[in-house]
Amino acid sequence: MDGSEMQELLRGYLNEMDWGAGVTKDDLMAHLAGRDDALRTMLNEYVAEGAYQSADEAMTLVPEQAWQDVQGDRWRGAESQYVEDVESNFQDGPVGQAESDTHRVGTRGAAKREGGGDATGDGGRADIAATSG
Repeated sequence: MDGSEMQELLRGYLNEMDWGAGVTKDDLMAHLAGRDDALRTMLNEYVAEGAYQSADEAMTLVPEQAWQDVQGDRWRGAESQYVEDVESNFQDGPVGQAESDTHRVGTRGAAKREGGGDATGDGGRADIAATSG
């Protein structure tokens, strides 16, 4: 049984209940007693005390990890994809083609230090003097 089958099984159990006046966590636990201990344990862990107006309202509190756990599958984390596997034109654009010397040592006026001066040690005065005048 996979996670979606477990969800459908639980939905079937919960649809048997009368949701008109709301259903409490205790009502849920009593209704599932003797049916499926794994589903009952999962709901007991994730559903907070209070009244619920629908099966969906109670089921949305259960995270994906819990559905995998209840079916006996170990949580492997969210599905992800390697950056290299995603088609992109980034390298073709201006940023991907840039040959900036911003982080190269010894370039004049490129790498800024804390305090506003540049990496040349003159505090940017040579640049200011050259442009004001």
